[in-house]
Amino acid sequence: MINSSVELAIILSGLVATGVAVALGHWLGKWMGAGILGVLALTAGVLCRLGYLMLGWPGLVAATLAVAAAGAGVGHALSKRRGAWMVSLMWLGWCAFCWYGFLLAGITGLVFITFPSVGIFWWGAYLLASKVLPLREGAKRSDKMKALRAFLTFTLGKNYPYYTVENRKKTLRVPGNPFGQFFAGPGIVITACDHTVVITDNIKIKAVPEPGFTFTGQFEGVGEVIDLRAQLRAFHVEAITRDGIRIKVLTFVPFRIQAGRWPKPGEPFPFSKKAVFQAVQGQIVERSREQKDGKVVENIQKHTWDGRVEIVATRVVRQIIGEFKFDDLCAPYDPRNPRQEIVEKLKDRLKSELSQAGIELIGGGISNLVPEDPQLLQQRIGNWQAEWQRRIAAEIGRGEAESIRMVESARAQAQAEMIRTISEGFERAGATESVSAEVVALRFVEALEKMIKSPDVQRALPPGPAETVETMRRSFEVQRR
Repeated sequence: MINSSVELAIILSGLVATGVAVALGHWLGKWMGAGILGVLALTAGVLCRLGYLMLGWPGLVAATLAVAAAGAGVGHALSKRRGAWMVSLMWLGWCAFCWYGFLLAGITGLVFITFPSVGIFWWGAYLLASKVLPLREGAKRSDKMKALRAFLTFTLGKNYPYYTVENRKKTLRVPGNPFGQFFAGPGIVITACDHTVVITDNIKIKAVPEPGFTFTGQFEGVGEVIDLRAQLRAFHVEAITRDGIRIKVLTFVPFRIQAGRWPKPGEPFPFSKKAVFQAVQGQIVERSREQKDGKVVENIQKHTWDGRVEIVATRVVRQIIGEFKFDDLCAPYDPRNPRQEIVEKLKDRLKSELSQAGIELIGGGISNLVPEDPQLLQQRIGNWQAEWQRRIAAEIGRGEAESIRMVESARAQAQAEMIRTISEGFERAGATESVSAEVVALRFVEALEKMIKSPDVQRALPPGPAETVETMRRSFEVQRR
């Protein structure tokens, strides 16, 4: 038996379902999506009404289950198993809401219980999606709507890829098709506080978001991972000096993306979006050709933004070392400091060149300058040893010559002092004293005794000579008496 109120409820439910489907389809797939979902919802309502008109309640139940099965087929065609379950559950859930409201109060229950409950369900889904996904504090309404869209498309299996980024590496967490158009949702990228990414559509750069959570759109993906922390690269550079000597030096360069300031606690790492654009767009591409299977094959190698530092620093170090001779770099007695000169030139040139690529140079340095041929180093050590031995011998010769000069000067001074003292003794004696050998000897001894009593001479002589001279003087005086 056909109940007009039941038929009216079916028609009203079908119309409301069609309106919701049109709105949802337009949101997910513009007008084409609205048309597809509207037609499907309207067809489902018509089938349910026909089933009820033909077989009553059994026909309504059979039509409802048939629509659920058809919805599962559509969902499976869209995105395999996950979409099949989602479409079927959404249809059966809608029917259950309608059935519950109608059983409680008929058409009134359908209008005032079922329809508001469905509205509350979607509002709850909107709030839940913005809480489940780690949106930034104070997120815009558009971001919250994207969160709801991501929630729906994930359950339908029509989402774009989901990535996490940590330690300079991106990891695919949820696969997806970034080229989907109908009922497809945004992708998600979650980075650590010290990383950001370059979002691109493989043609141009679309965005460089702040560290944290961000959405991606159609055709978009992660093109480059940018580590915002200070970086350090250490590498060996082989260079040739001005006189053709090959040397090897370890070079290290600390750097980071230009930011203008250093990070603060509780905040993500700062950076300049312009600098990121410059760093990515200035990536170095190396091309090489090789013969393979009788054909010339061109190899293309694209370096990451931080790989530019090593390439540029290698070239700059080679240029600087080419300005020096090997002896200028390695001679230990050179008053210049070649390593310091090289470091200063390296930092000046790198700072100028890297700043144009959005990279901030923090410092730089090199290790010991070592020739590639170890025999050359041994030969150089032998030359240094011979040079130092020559200088030591020269210093010893100059010391010995100075010693001889000082001894001869002291001897001449002592002789002059002795002659002067003897002369003063004869002058004191006057003409009354006869000049004899004993007198001359006595005056010599007195002069010698006077010299020995000098403080400077006493410090240089042991006590024995003074006593000997005293004994000689007394002996001469006794003989004169």
